[in-house]
Amino acid sequence: MRATLPLLLFASACQGIPEAPLTFNELCVFVWDNLGEEDPAALSVALDNLTDWLEGNPADEPEDGYSIDPLEPEMVEGLGDEEHTTQGVRGGAVVSEGRWPPVMFVEPLILEDQTMVFPELFLSFDREFEGSPECFASANCEWVGMVNDVHAELPLGVETRTLSTGEFRWIDTSRGKALLHRSWKEGEVEINVSWLRIEEQYYMGMVLPREGGGVYCLEAAWMAAEISVGNVPENMALKMAIKGMRNKHELLFDYLEGGS
Repeated sequence: MRATLPLLLFASACQGIPEAPLTFNELCVFVWDNLGEEDPAALSVALDNLTDWLEGNPADEPEDGYSIDPLEPEMVEGLGDEEHTTQGVRGGAVVSEGRWPPVMFVEPLILEDQTMVFPELFLSFDREFEGSPECFASANCEWVGMVNDVHAELPLGVETRTLSTGEFRWIDTSRGKALLHRSWKEGEVEINVSWLRIEEQYYMGMVLPREGGGVYCLEAAWMAAEISVGNVPENMALKMAIKGMRNKHELLFDYLEGGS
C-alpha cells in the first residue's frame, strides 16, 4: 500500500492478518482504495468489519444518507487514461437490507439489460465487457471489467450522458462471498441543463452477505459538481445522487421480488 494513506495495511507480527478500519466512514474509503489490489486479504478483513458495523448500527442512516470522507488524491491515480482529481469532491452513501444471497444480484446488476432493471433511472445503457461476464456470474472468475455508456434521468428534469469504466469483483468474507463494484467517469459528462456541471464522479457498490442470510446493499458516491443557480446548496448534486441510489435499491429489490 502507499505510505501516504492515513490507514496503512500492516501484517500482524504473529499471524500475518492485515488490519483494516472499524468505522463506516473510514471503511468506505478503505474499500475503494483496495478494490483494485491483487491481494484480497485486506478487502476481506474490511468487509467483515463493515458488516460488523452495520449489524451493530441498525436503522441509523440519516435522511440524506451517510456522509463519508472524500477520497485522497493518490486513491484515483492510474484510473483510465485521463488524469482524475479529488478536489472539491463530496461523498455520501446509502444502505438497504435485502433477503437474497449475493449471487442473485449478478443477473440484474451485470447480465440483464440495465434499462429493464432500472427503467426509472436509465434511458439507455450500453456496456462492453473486459473478461467473461458468464464466468464471473458463475463465480469461476474473480473479476470482470466493463466500459459503460449511460444516458441517465435524474431529479429536477436533469439528464446526463456518461462514459465510465468499471469493475466487479468477488471477495471472500467470513460470511460468504461479497459482490463489489466501482466505476469512474471518462471524459466530460454531457448534461441537458446549463446550471449543472459534473467535474468528477466516483461510484462504489457492495452486496455484503449477512449472518443468517440476506445481504446489506451499500452504494457510495463521490462527486465534484458546479451549480450556477442561486439559493441551491453546494451538495445538491450529491443529494440527487443519493436519491438516485435509494431509488436504485427499490427498483433492484422489485426486480428480485419478481424473480423469486
